[in-house]
Amino acid sequence: MSKGTADFNGESIAGKKYEELSSETQFEFLTYNFTVTEFRECTFEEVEEMFYRVNQSVPLTSTEKTRVKVSPAVHETVQELGQHLFFEKIAFTKADRNRYVDEQLIWQFIASASKQDIDFSGAGLNKFISSLEEVPASVTEWVERNIEFMDAAFRNWDQAKRKMLKKVHVGSLFQVVSNALEHNWSENQFGAWAESFLIDRYSVDSPYGQLCQKGSTSKAFIEKRVGIMIEDMKQFPLQIELPNS
Repeated sequence: MSKGTADFNGESIAGKKYEELSSETQFEFLTYNFTVTEFRECTFEEVEEMFYRVNQSVPLTSTEKTRVKVSPAVHETVQELGQHLFFEKIAFTKADRNRYVDEQLIWQFIASASKQDIDFSGAGLNKFISSLEEVPASVTEWVERNIEFMDAAFRNWDQAKRKMLKKVHVGSLFQVVSNALEHNWSENQFGAWAESFLIDRYSVDSPYGQLCQKGSTSKAFIEKRVGIMIEDMKQFPLQIELPNS
């Protein structure tokens, strides 16, 4: 036993071996019941995921807990949307993907396209996504349209530039795509503006940069970040000649 083991039924068992325990404690040890859960007909990916979860020493995130409550229809839609090549451009770490941060971002897309007036933090977003029976076709089409637009806008970005496509930025970019489409921006124009805003002129000390350092999923901060982006888009010189490729 570990030296820090607490007394058991009034008996000091810290640091002892099995044969040093009293007969009563030995009996309790040998007759202890374990709970075993058996999973059948699992895919290799599901086995890998289960192995990863069991061997983690940290508690499940709110996103991981909510995944269990998501309806099969919503889960299928999220999985299909997540197959888009655009998500390979986003600066997700291996840990992000292991903890389903990519899926949480799609939940944010769905909430935004559904005009949900909520925080994109755990409680608000999780309550919304777990209450859905299915994602309406109109919402799925909206999300697909914005994803396609962003994918085309960033198709020529190299690996260095893609490092700026972090979740906090992509969530806001998704919302301002609608503004770009309303004003007949092309994908190239949107990509040029995003490069100027997020790379050439970005600073952690700027109003937008400061908002990204805190409360990234707060409704108030999201609205402020999106507002700053839209105001910046109004001043971006679209008259510059952009490639059509």
